[in-house]
Amino acid sequence: MPHRRRPTGLLALLFLLVLPAAAAHAQGGDAAFTVRGIEVDVRADNAAQARDRAFAAGQYEAFQRLMARLVPEAARDQVPDLAVEDIVPMVRDVAVSDEKASSVRYIASLGVRFKGDAVREFLRGAGVPYAEGRDEPLLVLPVFIAEAGPVLWSDPNPWRDAWTRGSAGALVPIHAPLGELADLAAISADQALLMERTALEAIAARYGVADVLVATARLDDGTDGAAALVLDLSPFGPSVPRPVRRLTLPAEADEARENLMARGVETVAAAVDEAYKAGNVIAADRGGSLLVEAPLAGLESWLALRRRLDMVSLLDGYRVSSLSTQRAQMILDHVGEPADLIDALARRGLALVLADDGRWTLRADDTAAGLR
Repeated sequence: MPHRRRPTGLLALLFLLVLPAAAAHAQGGDAAFTVRGIEVDVRADNAAQARDRAFAAGQYEAFQRLMARLVPEAARDQVPDLAVEDIVPMVRDVAVSDEKASSVRYIASLGVRFKGDAVREFLRGAGVPYAEGRDEPLLVLPVFIAEAGPVLWSDPNPWRDAWTRGSAGALVPIHAPLGELADLAAISADQALLMERTALEAIAARYGVADVLVATARLDDGTDGAAALVLDLSPFGPSVPRPVRRLTLPAEADEARENLMARGVETVAAAVDEAYKAGNVIAADRGGSLLVEAPLAGLESWLALRRRLDMVSLLDGYRVSSLSTQRAQMILDHVGEPADLIDALARRGLALVLADDGRWTLRADDTAAGLR
């Protein structure tokens, strides 16, 4: 049996109480695994049957949308076609709004929250590549090209109104600025259009982000008289996803401008997510284990390390091989490549470094991107 150095006294007892034979991480509340806006309208022989069928159809539709969100388009055909009975165990809960029911009909809007670990296990088991959600938000600057010129902070700006009605983005959270006086002082519409570095850095610093997306919108009356929303996207920042630069969204028949703008927000968010997936795909059929050593400064240091490890979704688990008040030696079981794990740990304020002698060291690094 290998020798294990043990702490002494009361501290030793505390360490033993928190030392698991094998620790598995737990995920919870990941926004990337929540799908909202599933509209259901089902008729059946009675109200209970209509509701049950609506919930089944809603959960199936939500799962299809989730796969489209997580899995790159080129790998979408690798996702097995599951029956509702196979999807339901992966559902954490269902939220219901705008509910209407009669004796034979059920109408509602559903929000389905999936169990992140269960979905990951399904994708890995099927060998389907996927992307994890990004923690760091992206700040959008919605510039509307009006007849009198570009508008950012002043009214009317229907494009900014559409962004401020709620947060956007599924894999990459996208936030709109508040439009306060400090925002106006940081950057103008013209500076945003010219991508002036100093002004962009100022507004980014104000919101504590590194990445900014200038999203310009204008209404275009084509030669046939049909209106379209033309979107131009200009990314700024060290890790900003780089979507297609121009998107054109034709208006539907008799579509209200507010609805067209709302669809524009969804279109931009989807384009950003797809661009993010292109550079952040996890190869589900790859993985391994790394023996790492983590320097500690007592019990609190160890507990803080465990809390951060518990939030790293690429870890299948971690096994502690030795533990003292000064250091912990662990085996990290992960999916994807080691480089994927390094990035995931960095987002949780942990630096994983390979030394010249081939040993891996894991230490806290509060300058990591995820803790800005």
